[in-house]
Amino acid sequence: PKTGANANSTEPKTWGSYTQAVEALTKFQDISGIGFVFSATDDYCGIDLDKCRNPQNGEIEPWAMDAVKHFDSYTEISPSGRGLHIIIKGRKPGTKCKSKNGKIEIYDHDRFFTITGNLLKGGGL
Repeated sequence: PKTGANANSTEPKTWGSYTQAVEALTKFQDISGIGFVFSATDDYCGIDLDKCRNPQNGEIEPWAMDAVKHFDSYTEISPSGRGLHIIIKGRKPGTKCKSKNGKIEIYDHDRFFTITGNLLKGGGL
């Protein structure tokens, strides 16, 4: 957000605050959105649920809705409109980031989520 260039999820000098990111959206015309970086020094973890939402009618797959209800935290519709992002306080269990079926990814460092601000109704917070 300081230069208008893309940030790097492993380079803290390229990160900024939420306020700086929002200001950069108007300052630099070619920025298409903002993101949230998960780092080893923060308390946050991101859960990416893929291919769980029908973009035409907004219907959520039952397995994904179970996760949303379980975590009861900030949940938004992903940029594709076909998935969800859940942000929680906590650490990823184990070392793997992807589920066997490839529909769930969990990250707590060296990764970012594009933030849409398109909150899921009934998705916590």
